[in-house]
Amino acid sequence: MKSNQVFRQARVAGSFYPADPHDIQAMFHQWTANALSFTNTGKLRALIAPHAGYVYSGPIAYNGYHLLNPDEFDTVILIGPSHFDGFEGVSVYPGRGYSTPLGNIPIDTHIVETLSKSTWVEATVLGHGQEHALEVQLPFLQHFLGRDFHLVPLVMGEQTLSMAQKLAEVIKPVLNKRTLLVASSDLSHYHSYDTANILDQKFAEALKSGDTERLWQGIRNREFEACGYGPVMTILEATADLPGKREIEILDRRNSGDTAGDRAQVVGYLAAGIFVN
Repeated sequence: MKSNQVFRQARVAGSFYPADPHDIQAMFHQWTANALSFTNTGKLRALIAPHAGYVYSGPIAYNGYHLLNPDEFDTVILIGPSHFDGFEGVSVYPGRGYSTPLGNIPIDTHIVETLSKSTWVEATVLGHGQEHALEVQLPFLQHFLGRDFHLVPLVMGEQTLSMAQKLAEVIKPVLNKRTLLVASSDLSHYHSYDTANILDQKFAEALKSGDTERLWQGIRNREFEACGYGPVMTILEATADLPGKREIEILDRRNSGDTAGDRAQVVGYLAAGIFVN
């Protein structure tokens, strides 16, 4: 299914995040004052960031994105789960780019063409129409990387370890040191505050191990939850064999009870970075 639309238009501006560019920048400015400091001597190669409304998960996402240096990246491979469309494999948007209130982001057509040659990746609008998991990440990328980067927007209709491994193998040949991988995922959904903290800490421990089999079994056995576990496993697989020592760092972990919601039923959020020394 091809798209006649040149740029995929913003769908959740005005609900998940502000529709006015000045209001977006005002939120970022507010979070700057409370941003958590973090130092790692390695090269940042990938991020995991939440995708809820900014009042809930924005501060946590910001604590990952504020580590970005605009001089270091010119391509972002952004991977999210499909909340609305059911389909096999992985979809990549077939148009020229994505739009947000901060402007247009062009797609890296060369990488899209390369990935689309795979059996597992199809250029289609499936997974992109109403999906928020990718869109909410884009203003952060625009704010910290500026206008001089290209996007590869991928949505996983099939979240299994096998698919994550297949997608990672397709991605590896197009990676270089100026490519940033981003996995979009929230964590536990609608538990009490204390239960969510227990579940999300277990996820964080599995993530830090870098063991995708452990993470996959934890999801299947309901030891913890993450709506974007497929994208997370994909970037773990894609970075596993990079030259150097890989370190997975938890940059922030909170839930909606810590930000803008009550504590009776919360949603968990995590920001993490993958560094290579």
